[in-house]
Amino acid sequence: MNAPPPPSPLTAHLERLTDRLVALFDRLEGALPWARIFWLALGALLTASFVYEDTPVADSVWCLTRRITGNPCPGCGLTRSFCAMARADIGVAFQAHLAGPMLYLATLYGFALPILRRVLPSQTNWSLTTGRSSRRFVTGYWAMVVCLYVAQTGRALMEWIPA
Repeated sequence: MNAPPPPSPLTAHLERLTDRLVALFDRLEGALPWARIFWLALGALLTASFVYEDTPVADSVWCLTRRITGNPCPGCGLTRSFCAMARADIGVAFQAHLAGPMLYLATLYGFALPILRRVLPSQTNWSLTTGRSSRRFVTGYWAMVVCLYVAQTGRALMEWIPA
């Protein structure tokens, strides 16, 4: 029987980097006992995204940077993106903010996970962070969110440059 070829140096380096990131996230998760409060606050935001666009305050500009300068900050568009995701309008959500749909899905998962754990039988495993490949998925997911947020920052900064 032939042995599999050894991993390339790049693959080995990426695996070591992923293992380090997973270890870092594990330490952060253990150090942040208030994470559930954070997810519940995001759940309230998620719930508000269903009704926000129908309120009179939806036309207001809440961002101080945009109010003062007239230019968007890197977070501008997240509310519109969440509202579009609540309507299942993914194209509009990505137009409003590149990382918005990914953050919306993470918020939905983080908010629904404790509820699913209580409602469904205990033998059902709803966590995405169990197992090495699952943790890599979560690490890759958040790395993609960070990349999209950086791209959104670049998009916002481009509006600061005079034409």
